[in-house]
Amino acid sequence: MRIDRIELWHVALPLPAPFHPAWIPGMAQEDCRLDLIRLFADGVQGVAAAPAMAEERAGIGDLLGPYFLGERADDLASVRQRIREMGYLGFRVGFIEAACWDLLGKARKQPVWKLLADAAGRVVPDAPVRFYASTGTVHGERVGEVVEARLAEGFDAVKLRVHDFDPGVDAAILRRARAAAPDTSLMVDANQGWRVAVIADAPRWN
Repeated sequence: MRIDRIELWHVALPLPAPFHPAWIPGMAQEDCRLDLIRLFADGVQGVAAAPAMAEERAGIGDLLGPYFLGERADDLASVRQRIREMGYLGFRVGFIEAACWDLLGKARKQPVWKLLADAAGRVVPDAPVRFYASTGTVHGERVGEVVEARLAEGFDAVKLRVHDFDPGVDAAILRRARAAAPDTSLMVDANQGWRVAVIADAPRWN
């Protein structure tokens, strides 16, 4: 299964309302941006995407052909080596492997989770999968309402965002969430240890 065609798109999907990502204080995001790749081999296509901010695909696109055209989509070790090599040049393109798995699943008429389990030599139990909702913004006084809404949608747990200069404010948000869902698994996203202060100031977590 040699890759014979590659398409790379920069996609901007408008959002119904501005989104305020907790990890970039002060930002009002009006669209969801992503780089979308489609790999073709033997008439089958594999699709994957990665978050984007601007026109990153211009630089990535210059290298995709030399690195991946003619490469075997089912030789994952070689695909990973190509991805590492592009990483040495400053491009984070791990999502290309996901497109290869998607392509393989379609070609073999198998769900990707089964291909992954088989590759790892694991037997996957026939059990329901539990899901959690990951919130993306700091909800403050509305956090209880947000948690209840996610549980009503059928999620088993909720991951929250907090990121205040005063840890007491963060703790108060978590107490409100716990009061709204006393028996639910709650998580706090540790990626708030990142400090992205390009628009507004942000706390530094140790």
